[in-house]
Amino acid sequence: MKTATIKNLASNLLLLVFSLAAYAQTNVSGGIYNNNRWTKVNSPYIVTDTIVIFPGVTLTIEPGVTVKFENQIWMEVRQGAIIAQGTGSDSITFTSNSISPIPGIYHGITLNGGTITSRFNYCNFRYAEFGLQVYADTTLIKNSNFNYNNSGLEPYSENINIDSTNFRNNKWVGLGHLSGHSFIGVANYCTFSKNYYGIGGSFEPLDMGTFINCKIDSNVRGAYVDAVKFYHCQIDSNRTGILASWLSGSLIQNSTFCSNFFGASNIDTIINCNFSQNHIGVQDHLQYMNGSLFNDNDTALYLNNDIGTMINNLIFHNHIGIYYSSYNNITLLNNKICNNSVYNLVKGDPNNTNFFNTCWCDSDSASISSKIYDGYDNITLGLVNFSPFIKCDSSILAGIPAINCPQPIITQVEEQSYDNKVSVFPNPFSSNTQITFNHELTNATLRVYTVYGQLMRFAEHINSNHITIYREQLQCGLYIYSVYEGANRVGSGKLIIQ
Repeated sequence: MKTATIKNLASNLLLLVFSLAAYAQTNVSGGIYNNNRWTKVNSPYIVTDTIVIFPGVTLTIEPGVTVKFENQIWMEVRQGAIIAQGTGSDSITFTSNSISPIPGIYHGITLNGGTITSRFNYCNFRYAEFGLQVYADTTLIKNSNFNYNNSGLEPYSENINIDSTNFRNNKWVGLGHLSGHSFIGVANYCTFSKNYYGIGGSFEPLDMGTFINCKIDSNVRGAYVDAVKFYHCQIDSNRTGILASWLSGSLIQNSTFCSNFFGASNIDTIINCNFSQNHIGVQDHLQYMNGSLFNDNDTALYLNNDIGTMINNLIFHNHIGIYYSSYNNITLLNNKICNNSVYNLVKGDPNNTNFFNTCWCDSDSASISSKIYDGYDNITLGLVNFSPFIKCDSSILAGIPAINCPQPIITQVEEQSYDNKVSVFPNPFSSNTQITFNHELTNATLRVYTVYGQLMRFAEHINSNHITIYREQLQCGLYIYSVYEGANRVGSGKLIIQ
């Protein structure tokens, strides 16, 4: 009986120790003047007021530590350093102390200058105004997550290197400053997903940096950049994939753009890239493009303003191959612009243009001309001179590998396949026309665009084998329509209003 009582007392004491450890917390605030260590056993650390780490001082944070900030509080590392090295099974988390946190509820962590390297490995940054704001000389970030902040990482040093890090669900910016310039060194194997702006801000771009093997998806704007380089990246399902400042020195190489409304805009140099299932693949200013592939886009290239050189590109099986509006003649060599369903080329201005030394997958001048929309079709436009041209046929397209786009996610819907036969009558039309399918549409969506990419008509929840389009306020001219059932495009083509 006595032995049992002692054992029960020991068990109760052990339970008490574990209970105290489970509910332990450490309140911190004020200055840190000497090297310090925050330990897992004293976690979580509650930042109750501003913390300043003074020059030359290093704060080391152990794996498994959670740091919670009271509202509107921040931490400044003033020419010192933070070493926060978590592990894959025991990460370090910086978050809010609120029971109902929202993005921006506390300020975040600022690394304010200094020559000591700060390191963050397996860290999580959540609910801050900025997860990290970095002015320091060298900062290394790896295997980390920036989620639910107003801005994930605000970088102001070319010595910031980021590896295998995710920027997801940040309210405004994943990497960059909402309204100011910013820059980094290298980001490798990073993901920017479901932010409003993935990289760069609203008014100012990310000025400098290199992105390698990164994925940029499902943002309103994937990236707004200046002299930034992208290699081997996947850019998909953004409203705008990558937007660059005018004549900034931007480069995209060996990358793939899928299912963006606008793929790449104002890019100086594009080399060996793939564009598929975008509304517009490449638009506006383009200095140099070589070895790129475009198929299954509504418009592959929408080119105006300052256009330079295109060499060895394949543009086929789009609705419109190239929309071209520029006062300058483009330099062309060995491009293949073939088998685009509506037009291979649409002229958009009143100046004559030379498109020499191009393969149109045809050797008959009249047939080539029928797939070019210019002054012969609309007297307000200039003429396209395409002779001499490279004599070739569609066999050159055989063996071209398919572009590897992410598959759309389909839930609770049985996927069906149709041999779609679509007719439009009358076309041209003056008051209304009807698009007729060989099967009953199910919850379909219709979009009608101008050749400039402007959405003019949108209709959804269509359950019929035909769609009637009324002219109403539409002006005379050429339009493009697309009909989707879920993620599958079941019909597309041109509409002409006269």
